[in-house]
Amino acid sequence: MRFRKIHGAGNDFVLFSDLEPGIDKDWSKEAERLCARRTGVGADGLVVSSLIENSPALLEVGCFNADGSIAAMCGNALRCTAWAAHRDHGFQEMGLRMAGVTHEAVVSDDSVWVTAEVGAIRPRRVQAMINGKPTWFDSAYTGTEHVVAVVDDVEPSTPFWWGD
Repeated sequence: MRFRKIHGAGNDFVLFSDLEPGIDKDWSKEAERLCARRTGVGADGLVVSSLIENSPALLEVGCFNADGSIAAMCGNALRCTAWAAHRDHGFQEMGLRMAGVTHEAVVSDDSVWVTAEVGAIRPRRVQAMINGKPTWFDSAYTGTEHVVAVVDDVEPSTPFWWGD
């Protein structure tokens, strides 16, 4: 079987695209084998996608962590899947169904956007110092736990330190 080694925002994946829906394979075991950094391809996770519908485009996406566990949500895996579907099929807008939730994706020449379902937000869970100024982060659950802060200006080179 052919695969891609692909990355999105620092996460790298082994991506199998255009699989027949319902292909019978133990993807958890494959994730452990292929994602091993020293003996396999090496990756943070294994992603498998199947085209379910052409118009409108809908893909079923499965994501497995390197330890074989199933990821309920991974925005970077969805972005990589959308990029591959755009490249392979020309889709610019599509639905990506992961763990029963359908996310919308839009691909342009230089970016990939994917929606995420956000559950309850728990405010002020973590504090960090950014340029000597305390900043509070909220907890947001998208299938995995995230910390989020609303800031006036985001600079990619801004250093920050996690507080206790």
